[in-house]
Amino acid sequence: MRRVALIAAACGCAALLAAAAPAAAATIDFETGAPCDFVDTSPLTTAFAGDGITFAGVDGAGGSILDQCGSFGIDAHSGVDFLAFNTDVGTGMTEQATFATPVSNIVLFISPGDGGDMLYELDAFDSAGVAQGGTGGHATSGEWTEVDLGATNISKLVLTGGNAAFLVDDLSFTGGGVPEPAVWALMLSGLFGAGALLRRRRAAIAAA
Repeated sequence: MRRVALIAAACGCAALLAAAAPAAAATIDFETGAPCDFVDTSPLTTAFAGDGITFAGVDGAGGSILDQCGSFGIDAHSGVDFLAFNTDVGTGMTEQATFATPVSNIVLFISPGDGGDMLYELDAFDSAGVAQGGTGGHATSGEWTEVDLGATNISKLVLTGGNAAFLVDDLSFTGGGVPEPAVWALMLSGLFGAGALLRRRRAAIAAA
């Protein structure tokens, strides 16, 4: 019976460790076979919910996925589609991405197209809305700028572009993040339980 309990405790710890291990990196490339014009599409919301991420505008309608044929003056960073914003057609300048489970190591590419240089800001928050880090910078007209945010435990990402029109492509992240405190507590509890079972078993063998 003790051997069964010991095996169960060890298996429980192994399962918790496996659950806490970081998942592989994922990339949202916004490839959906999109049209060229905003009038033919709608704001991005749940198209990538199966990948654990949903989108919404913050200061108005969110961005829409468009084909590079939409005359933004730059090709997509990869493929032919990107997430596009243009306040002249009703989008806001701020987009929020919400993750189903905490992630880390955000990388994305941002461009003002051919609309002139711009400033941008990227901020990350945990599930309680506590800031987990942020970054900002300058994006050059006609180029893609790589934005890296090495924060962990990210449940929400907020990106603000500084121009009336700008683009986002190839959003990547690492799933799993940092284990929640409750997960660590369960792991430690399982390890202590396994250790106690071992000590009792050794004591019983010595007394026999």
